[in-house]
Amino acid sequence: MNVSLSVFKFMRHTVENLPHCKKLGLKFTQLDEGVGAMQLDPKPEFIGNTAQNFMHSAIVTTLLDTLCGTVASSAYSEGRTVATLDLRLDHLDRLHGDRTLYAKAECFHHNDDVAYVRGWAWQDSEDKMVAKATGTFMASGTFKLQKEDM
Repeated sequence: MNVSLSVFKFMRHTVENLPHCKKLGLKFTQLDEGVGAMQLDPKPEFIGNTAQNFMHSAIVTTLLDTLCGTVASSAYSEGRTVATLDLRLDHLDRLHGDRTLYAKAECFHHNDDVAYVRGWAWQDSEDKMVAKATGTFMASGTFKLQKEDM
């Protein structure tokens, strides 16, 4: 399966410019066929517990859902749009409000209708996860590239 670089470029651009992704500052550090990585730099508005300087758990949920969905899309040779059917997220440790949040995801299986993805997030060291996710994504239409995106 060969996904063209223009599809990956289009996916990255589209996702990073979704209003909520842009507001949060989500950025891809990798996007390839069925795998991807993102990072999110800390912001004061992410703090859910000001007394202990902990980031709100919704931040890592958004990061992993967005990354896992994009990775599911990238697993298809033509790049398909997907919708989250199910996302299980385990919060494993607190999120420090002054540290960058990193995440990786991989599609471990897909068929014509559904893609299955696992993802994980960390702050200081990848071997000390702060959250892990398993998601199921329904695939539908292909991305429609604009001439200027190709």
